[in-house]
Amino acid sequence: MVGRIARSLYTVCKMSLLADPDVAQQRRRGLQASLTATVGANLPAFLTGSLAVQLQRDLHFGDAALGVAVGGFYAAGALTSTAAGRVVERLGAQRSLRLAALLSGVALLAIALLAHAYWVVLVLVALGGVANAWAQPASNVYLARIVPGHRLGLALGIQKSAIPAAAMIGGLAVPLAQQIGWRWAFAAGAAFAVASAWQVPREPPVATARRREGRPDVPTRSLVVLAVGVGLGASASNALSAFLVRGGLEAGLREGVAAVLLIVGSLLGIGVRLLFGARADRMPGHTLRFMVMLFGAASASFVLLAVERGWVFVLATPLAFATAYAWPGLFHLAVIRSNPTAPGSATGIAMTGTLAGAVAGPIVFGAVAEHAGFTAAWLVGAGMLVGACAIVALASRRIVEVPVTPSS
Repeated sequence: MVGRIARSLYTVCKMSLLADPDVAQQRRRGLQASLTATVGANLPAFLTGSLAVQLQRDLHFGDAALGVAVGGFYAAGALTSTAAGRVVERLGAQRSLRLAALLSGVALLAIALLAHAYWVVLVLVALGGVANAWAQPASNVYLARIVPGHRLGLALGIQKSAIPAAAMIGGLAVPLAQQIGWRWAFAAGAAFAVASAWQVPREPPVATARRREGRPDVPTRSLVVLAVGVGLGASASNALSAFLVRGGLEAGLREGVAAVLLIVGSLLGIGVRLLFGARADRMPGHTLRFMVMLFGAASASFVLLAVERGWVFVLATPLAFATAYAWPGLFHLAVIRSNPTAPGSATGIAMTGTLAGAVAGPIVFGAVAEHAGFTAAWLVGAGMLVGACAIVALASRRIVEVPVTPSS
């Protein structure tokens, strides 16, 4: 059954993105390269989290320090995201995507070779966060160049599946590390990131007028409003994946059942990104409004999780992942459509909120859960999503989405 679904998704993507046989190979290679390079840029955080037990045993640090290290990945990205977007506009998409993947590979290899103390891990994981912040606007600009505008939503849905894919690679690295050691697992991740960098083919000539100064078409204040809204959404979605298993235990589920729910939810998150990306291609100009609907439905799912009854938790989890995890591709599509002359710079500004939310969400959720219980924590998450709903609705009134002209 899983194989049939995978083959069906591949067929749909191939038919949608590669309709013109003259550019089919270039788009296929470009989309694959964008996905793998972004996966490589996310590996420092996910390998650190998945291999935490061995890292903690060898380098002697606790859970709080682990949280600081992983949070530092996103914090470094939030601090450098705006500048990274401007760099993409100056250097170009292909070169930026390659360099971002190479920088991630350097960070991973340095961890494998040099990490003999916690502070070294902390610094190098943060370096990986800089690479990730660079890769996001680079991949957006790159896809906008190689994919027709009326298929860009589906392409971004595929590309933004990189984060769940990186999480799965992190899980697969655990048995490898148990056999040969965590340093070799990080070295393998470095090899993956470096190899992905060299796969990125050259993008075609620029089809739209571009501003030399790299300023977005949308006023910066409007992008900041959008960044705040998606930051709240990212806070809730990151808390969902981080605390679902613990929340399931509090709701009366066995650990194995809660873990299966997390796996199913992650796979569902990938599926809805593809589905809603394809849907967004058929509704140009309304992407942010659709995100508002998703945030509203996600807040209702968090209220259901707060009930803390086993059967309610099982039913609410798929709804939570299908809504709280579905929006990243739509968000990036809206930013690209509304900033055709400087999509990289605009992505860098708007991504600041997403990365900041990735840091703050799990910290706030965990603190509330520890001191007031998981019912209160899930309700706080629901409040974050209501806030995201309201603020993105406000941003949608100020941001006009213009479909990107097909590049073929």
